[in-house]
Amino acid sequence: MNGTLTVFFKEIKDILRDRRTIISMVIVPLLFYPLLTMGLGSVIASQIEKTRAERQPVMLLPAGAAPSMRASLAADTSVRIVSADSIHALLLAEARIDTTLKSETIDRIFAGDPTRIPREEKAHIYYKAISKKWIQAVVEVPPDVPVSGTGNDSLVLAVFIDGADIKSDAAGDHIKEWGRALNDSLIERRLAAFGTNRRTLQPFWVASQDVAPKSKQAGRFMAMMLPYMLMILTMTGGMYPAMDITAGEKERNTLETLLAAPVARWHLALGKFLTVLTAGFVTMLLSMTSMTVSMKWGMAQMAEEGGGISFSMSAATLGWILFLMIPMAILFASLLVVLSISARSYKEAQSYATPLLMVVIMPAMISFVPGIELNWALTFVPVVNLCLALKEVILGIAKPAQLFAVFGTTTLYAAFMLFVTTRIFERESVLFRT
Repeated sequence: MNGTLTVFFKEIKDILRDRRTIISMVIVPLLFYPLLTMGLGSVIASQIEKTRAERQPVMLLPAGAAPSMRASLAADTSVRIVSADSIHALLLAEARIDTTLKSETIDRIFAGDPTRIPREEKAHIYYKAISKKWIQAVVEVPPDVPVSGTGNDSLVLAVFIDGADIKSDAAGDHIKEWGRALNDSLIERRLAAFGTNRRTLQPFWVASQDVAPKSKQAGRFMAMMLPYMLMILTMTGGMYPAMDITAGEKERNTLETLLAAPVARWHLALGKFLTVLTAGFVTMLLSMTSMTVSMKWGMAQMAEEGGGISFSMSAATLGWILFLMIPMAILFASLLVVLSISARSYKEAQSYATPLLMVVIMPAMISFVPGIELNWALTFVPVVNLCLALKEVILGIAKPAQLFAVFGTTTLYAAFMLFVTTRIFERESVLFRT
């Protein structure tokens, strides 16, 4: 055992000098989630809020139709109406350059009733005006829209936007909100004309209430994301150290010197395995800590804005996560050592490790799939069993018997791979494969 520890401490000192290992093992897990949650998340939220606060330019067609509705929309502070004549002129000028725009169709849209023109003919023209940022939305008003509220017909108010553009999408949302408010007002007028009100038409409302504990509500996102990220980062955390202390030593011609030391081969294998396991487990712990703190910060920010729910993980939950991750970390470390020592060079080891990472990523995505629960059959499926087990642990619905079954099956797989790791270091055809 002294030989194993000697190799272990020697390899730990070596990998701590490697910049790539420090980045993948410490920097990425510590900075990734805070930057994602506090940095990028705040920037995105701020930009969305800023966009929604801007008055977006919209065009109302036909130009002279529904003056009362035009006045109502012009009074809305979230949008501003752009002259249809100016957009008409800009499109005609663009049609001289862009052959996909037809001047005849443009004239028909602006001179007559655009609601009578097929959507296929006008959609491209509207998109061109929106993509050029001249406007962000087009509103087609039926010529006889009942703005007074006394009509009996139900007409369509068509709104054309570019759903891939956040400003155009925001303009569409503003128009929908304005339209709903105006529609409600018209309905009230019609009902008043008949001497009744909304309650006559709506005898009851359905009030849905979420009775799940606040901790479970907040844990839904964490239950999907954390198992997936733990799998990936436990693997990547040990990937670079594994390649460096095996295939890297082959390239540097230092493996032969280590093999000549008075240390049994299985001690050498265990020492390198423990190094990779330590790197992967440290990465996993830092990732879990960073993600939990970031999640708590995000929930606290939401609570300050009035819509938040608290998030926390109990000591029992953390204990189960660590308990279940131990055999998986052992399995990953063993796989990485076996693949890396089998490679002739560092570059070849990378070509082996990348497909292995893909093999882990695909089943790990099971945590994002709704409706799939851990059952006895799935307890035997590597990675899938652990992701579902961790998901249920975080949600507080896990069954201890199934958790122990997952731990047991993963331990069996890990023990087998650890045995393979010790045996492969006995094969000189592998060790001296250059």
